[in-house]
Amino acid sequence: MTVPSTSSPDEEPRPFRVAVLDYAVATDLDPLPVRAIYARHDLKEAEALICTALEDIARRLSLLTALHGRAELDRMKPLAASLETRARALGLGEVALAARHVGICAGQRGTVALSAVLLRLERAFDAAISDIWALRDAP
Repeated sequence: MTVPSTSSPDEEPRPFRVAVLDYAVATDLDPLPVRAIYARHDLKEAEALICTALEDIARRLSLLTALHGRAELDRMKPLAASLETRARALGLGEVALAARHVGICAGQRGTVALSAVLLRLERAFDAAISDIWALRDAP
């Protein structure tokens, strides 16, 4: 995309280029845990179990964000570890890894890194939700 720009009102506009970055989040989803749930339960029960697990992860993520906002870093580390465990049980590799990194940053009191990794965790979870439900429709 080219947009005209000027340095001063008397100057002739000159074009400059704007780069648009395409950002995709890799979820590192292991489909086996979710497929096992579908194999052991009827569709309605399987979806209820998966919803419950995703809601639990979402609650933990929401609490992590609130603790971060209040600078309660000591309480974040064990919560991040529990989120990591729950994410791994559902096969959410990137969510689990980002949660682990949140715990590390909270333990080291690295506030700038913690903010960045917490945002990465949120993006990974958002992407993982779509990937989880795509498995329902996959053969």
